[in-house]
Amino acid sequence: MKQTLHIEKIIHGGSGLGRLEGGLVVMVPFVLPGEKVEIKEKKRSKKFIQAELLEITQASPRRISPPCPYYTQCGGCNLQHIEYPEQLALKRTLLAETLARNKIPLTTAAINDTLPSPQPFAYRYRIRLHLDNKQRLGFHRVGSNQIIPISRCLLATDAINRSLHIFKTNYLDQKLAASWKSVEFIESPATGKITIVLHPRRHHSSNAPPLDLSDAADYTVSKNKQHFHAAHPPLNSPQLQQQFSLADFDYTLSWDSYCFFQTNVEQNVQLVAWVWDKLNTKKPTTLLDLFCGIGNFSVPLLLQGWQITGVEHNQRSIAWAKKNSVHPASTAAITYQCENVTRSLSQFKQKKLGFDVVLLDPPRQGLDREAVTDLTAMAPQKIVYISCDPATMARDLAHMCSSGYSVAEVTPVDMFPQTHHIESVIVLEKN
Repeated sequence: MKQTLHIEKIIHGGSGLGRLEGGLVVMVPFVLPGEKVEIKEKKRSKKFIQAELLEITQASPRRISPPCPYYTQCGGCNLQHIEYPEQLALKRTLLAETLARNKIPLTTAAINDTLPSPQPFAYRYRIRLHLDNKQRLGFHRVGSNQIIPISRCLLATDAINRSLHIFKTNYLDQKLAASWKSVEFIESPATGKITIVLHPRRHHSSNAPPLDLSDAADYTVSKNKQHFHAAHPPLNSPQLQQQFSLADFDYTLSWDSYCFFQTNVEQNVQLVAWVWDKLNTKKPTTLLDLFCGIGNFSVPLLLQGWQITGVEHNQRSIAWAKKNSVHPASTAAITYQCENVTRSLSQFKQKKLGFDVVLLDPPRQGLDREAVTDLTAMAPQKIVYISCDPATMARDLAHMCSSGYSVAEVTPVDMFPQTHHIESVIVLEKN
């Protein structure tokens, strides 16, 4: 049955929230605050209804026509119908609401405006497409495992889209579809070279080398776990590189497809510069970089003069971090540990080691409670928390604030334009 709904606000996940006459909450995608829409109920629970958008009867002035032909079908984007400045404002509001809901004290802290992405489109240097047995290559449909075939992704770089076109034209056949479940396309920011990463289906256990996809890519990697380590390219021939320039320092980070890096590389430059400015001091001392990866923050802060200990569980990333830290201008000391962060913090606490500053950039799940307890027990003067999930970040902040820390600054960072995802940087100081 069709019903009319007034949209009150956007909630975490990108859907709009409205209420029926009886007060029952309704969530509907692809809307904007203040709009009146016609909806159709899809799923009902005791607390809310999930609905489908049928028609917009009163549109917001912030609404635009989404440029992607797959929008509302593909599950990758859900904010393309919103003009970009409004996306930034919405993300700031969502972050503020998450902090307030978790009772994070912000009496002396300012929530800054969202840091815009230099490119609202064509910013992704890495995409992963799914492949089914019918040779359909694309993203999952919203809320399902069905694949929406795509010929071009507007979030990906031009080089990746060219590689995707060649791959689909020259290589996508039934034999390939039967062996591989997904395909990654990665562009090196510094060189423009393309790496294709093939992910095998469970039944595909061949130890043969990756397919020759030389027309579509400069490198091809198979993530078959049976020969995972044998597939590693040597460290002296990096697949991927990015160049940075901060103050008077120029440096290059190198890595390969087995390592994590921020897919929005231009926004990452701004994020690194933001951290550089916040930690720039005449007397840098000791700094602990948790989840340090390939040295995204460790390397520039090393050049700034900090004595650094980096912790990362990915052995391949640690190997690249060590190589990236060799710089003629570096005079400070750096030590890398290939270890689980929770175990490392426990060891530091047992040894009564301390650091003046702790910087952490955890995955989506954030820290576990034991890690937060050990981190705050070490009593660093400052904690810089970089998060890709406001909910788990707010949970961790609540524990930190109850253990003697105050939030000094909050900055949302738009690492993923056109989507609801929010990156943020939080600076905490010891009370």
